[in-house]
Amino acid sequence: SVFLRSLSVYSYRFGSKKGESVSVKKKAEVKKDEGIKVYCGPDIKGVIKAFTSFKTIPDALREASEKCPVINKLIVPVSELAETRRLLKIGGSAAQFYSSKISEFYKKG
Repeated sequence: SVFLRSLSVYSYRFGSKKGESVSVKKKAEVKKDEGIKVYCGPDIKGVIKAFTSFKTIPDALREASEKCPVINKLIVPVSELAETRRLLKIGGSAAQFYSSKISEFYKKG
């Protein structure tokens, strides 16, 4: 994540011990994995609405992601929600591309 990269750069530039930045990263990664995730793609009728949050992926969404694997690209930790929403508004961004691919997939049936 951007926070961890900036923290590593800060540690390097300001002389922190290498072991300290590694331990900070490990703690942050553990919290990230245990947290709430959010589906940031378009509504999928009968499956999920945009910006639904969950701790474990709902069965219906898991089944849908097996049919359309791009769905997994738009399931993000809550810590990345603001950035993902921002990217969804930018034409040509990966997030917007994935969202359009999901929409196309479900329009085709």
